[in-house]
Amino acid sequence: MSFGPAFIIRFKAIMVTLVISCSVSAGNIVTDKALALESAKLAYVKLNHRVDICLGKKEREIDITDLWLLKQPIEKQKAIVFVLLKYAEDKCAQNEENAYIKAIFDLAVLGDRKALDEYIELSQYGNLDDNIRDLLDGVSKKEIERLSVTDEYSTPFNIISAFN
Repeated sequence: MSFGPAFIIRFKAIMVTLVISCSVSAGNIVTDKALALESAKLAYVKLNHRVDICLGKKEREIDITDLWLLKQPIEKQKAIVFVLLKYAEDKCAQNEENAYIKAIFDLAVLGDRKALDEYIELSQYGNLDDNIRDLLDGVSKKEIERLSVTDEYSTPFNIISAFN
């Protein structure tokens, strides 16, 4: 089983959710461009503040104690822990990122696509490379999801500490 497409479509799923939520509640769409720009700026500041908080959590050291994870070959362990870190980082700022995406989407609807286009461009750098996807091939997605909600892996952590 390959996890590549699941990570690639993350952004697309968020955008579809936004489009659906905007069409369902059309009364919530901002119609004033200046107001939309201020909303986007505020959402950007909040997102960056939250990302700073999340980065601070990356100092937290962890130990690999899960039996399933310990049974995996070391290279697969590294790939799995990397994915778990990515999940934790994404989850840490998810609400603020969603608010920012909605704000720049509203701005784009009003004709100013610059922030949305930049966000889409930057989002392309978060995809897993082929080596990690290959290592994850055959790994149980259910086990990764189980680990992603444990205390150890649900918030950002120092990935290097896991392998010392």
